[in-house]
Amino acid sequence: MVSILEGGPWSEPKTLPEEAAGVGQGYSIRFAMNQKGQVAAVVATRQSGRLYLMHGRFTFDTGWSDWARFANPLGDLAGGFDVAINSQGDALAAFTTTPCERTLLASGLSLSHCGTPVIYAVRF
Repeated sequence: MVSILEGGPWSEPKTLPEEAAGVGQGYSIRFAMNQKGQVAAVVATRQSGRLYLMHGRFTFDTGWSDWARFANPLGDLAGGFDVAINSQGDALAAFTTTPCERTLLASGLSLSHCGTPVIYAVRF
């Protein structure tokens, strides 16, 4: 059972809402907070070997908003990802992905052919 991280003060680590990891395995997260205490967050998750990026928001008054999947990169996170939030609460997530095609060989090994990294940005 996942304990939900509510708004307000806390003095010990809490687990992020279950939605933050989607139905896959959450493995990396980035946070940004503005001077009003508004937080924008992006988490990378894996489900069945596929990579997904999700974003969520947090305030100390209301806790976490719903998390939303916003990207399904078609390759690897070549340069990682980051998030920023301005004083008005507008948030931007940026990530770099390298499109890759993988071929599974009869031996069980796989070959990868990767293209040129592509940079994306999403406002939320």
